Amino acid sequence: MEQEKHQQKQGQDMIRWIALVLNLFAGLFLLLAIYYIGWSLWNQENYSSIIVYSIALSLSFITVRQVLHNRKTFVIFAIAAVIFCLLGVFNVNVTAMFY
Repeated sequence: MEQEKHQQKQGQDMIRWIALVLNLFAGLFLLLAIYYIGWSLWNQENYSSIIVYSIALSLSFITVRQVLHNRKTFVIFAIAAVIFCLLGVFNVNVTAMFY
């Protein structure tokens, strides 16, 4: 009984650590997207694929985190990640709306 509680606590600690790392990666990719949005505005160059794929990766990390925590909102994040991936595949110019 005591060993089961210890293993369960270790499992929860591991899930918390993985969720923290996933949040870190999601935040870094969102910052990358914001950076390239600003860079696109400043130089009026097209960095749409970098922006779209970094947002898609960020949403993918958030989706995995939601699945780890058994939340049903992962479907929303997964759909959004797929939409952003498709925007990248079809090479949609998302920076054109800023200038």
